[in-house]
Amino acid sequence: MQEQAFNLFNEAWNNLKSGEYYDSQNNTQLEYMLQSLSNTEYRDRVRHTIIRDLPHLFQQALVLERPPPFMHILIKLNDNQVNIELQELAITSWMRSNGSEPATFQLLNLIETFGNQKSNSDNFISTIIKNMRGSMDQEMLKAFAYMLYAKHTKFLEPLLKKFASFQDKSVLKDFVKAIGQRAVLLLATIMRPGEVKKLLE
Repeated sequence: MQEQAFNLFNEAWNNLKSGEYYDSQNNTQLEYMLQSLSNTEYRDRVRHTIIRDLPHLFQQALVLERPPPFMHILIKLNDNQVNIELQELAITSWMRSNGSEPATFQLLNLIETFGNQKSNSDNFISTIIKNMRGSMDQEMLKAFAYMLYAKHTKFLEPLLKKFASFQDKSVLKDFVKAIGQRAVLLLATIMRPGEVKKLLE
């Protein structure tokens, strides 16, 4: 029975690799087989297959018009090693792209999906903020920060501190103005009052 499930997993996984990202029947088969094998002797073999192929699949997903269901299916599996691999791929791709629009929205989609699965994404978000750079696409940085803040308000302070560390303060200025008084008050605990006033002039 387990061997049959493993064969069906491989069939669905190979179909996915061939480009069938939105085939509902294939995605259903993939999800069911992953669930049925998650606590069996085939678990490690399944994980090995997924992690081996994820870099290629992740790059393919970046150019698709909408997030492919396999991302949701893999996160729903709640396998720590697979989750970490997905997060590392997302951050690496985002950094290499210099914060491009596709990579930025891929990050946001993953954060939301992890949240929907009740998975703790705090470390993921903290690592993203830590790796923000002033040389990245500034419009995308501001969009990412604003959309992240809208659903994860506790990350306002780390975002402000990161933007304050940039030599060019334009991202910080625009972000603070977009958030409003809460950001101004919090920024006053990070920077000198005179610096805050000068920033917002």
